[in-house]
Amino acid sequence: MSNELPLPHEGDIYHMIRWTLLLLLVLGAAAYEIRRGSAYYIAVAVMLVVFILVAAAAAPGARATRRGKGLVVAPRGLNVLWACHGTIDVPVASVTAVTVVSGREAFRYARGIRAPGTSIPGLFAAGTFRWRGDKNFVLARRGHPATVIELAGHRFDHIVVETTDDVAALVDQARQP
Repeated sequence: MSNELPLPHEGDIYHMIRWTLLLLLVLGAAAYEIRRGSAYYIAVAVMLVVFILVAAAAAPGARATRRGKGLVVAPRGLNVLWACHGTIDVPVASVTAVTVVSGREAFRYARGIRAPGTSIPGLFAAGTFRWRGDKNFVLARRGHPATVIELAGHRFDHIVVETTDDVAALVDQARQP
């Protein structure tokens, strides 16, 4: 039996977003009723944390597709907001290796200065991380496998994304004449 959590289905994501919005509405109403003192700020902080955690848990990761002789990695859903980054175009010539790692192993690449991006250490990482001369783009959650794309001659040294796409097969297809 695997300890990895399955990716939610699209319907599950919409269901989770609906319940999150309902919870935020209830917490917002409670915060509005309080309106004074530190309890108001605590309620607002709880609303933000709940929104970030549920949105991170429902995040579908990234989509990898082939475009000509290149690979396109595109964050999906709210991950665009968390990572502060849009689509990444990768020429296949700069791909040196593609491996799949555990969710825990993916956080090895999420060290150093995060700019820009969002991170809850050990739980969720999204954005650009700089550490000891390396520049990595990471989009990973705890408990979910991630694909590591090692690059040479690209603005990123590694792209680490949670995706259900077979990135190695896409790179092989793009390298075919």
